[in-house]
Amino acid sequence: MGRYKRVKVNGETFDEHRLVMEEHLGRPLDRHECVHHKNGAGTDNRLENLEIMSLSEHSRMHMTGEGNGSAILTAEQALEIRESPASIKQLARRYSVARKTIQDIKHRRTWGHL
Repeated sequence: MGRYKRVKVNGETFDEHRLVMEEHLGRPLDRHECVHHKNGAGTDNRLENLEIMSLSEHSRMHMTGEGNGSAILTAEQALEIRESPASIKQLARRYSVARKTIQDIKHRRTWGHL
């Protein structure tokens, strides 16, 4: 995606924010753990801008804005998506999000409270 800084270590490429968090924790991250950028800037890998959370918490936070007001889409847009006859591909392009984001809204896996 290009939203994050990537670094090479011993010939392998990693997301820098994950390495910063692993160094801080003194252990590798679990595959269910996610590193969230508090200020939304995916290239700001200062420790004070990073927090660890589960993948489901992270997804819920970004899809609904829960807890931080940083939803990818607004509630109004989610309703427009849900009611639109346009294809998943067309909607993903229109709103500049992944197709899975559109599918999750259409199938009420996210924004289900609307």
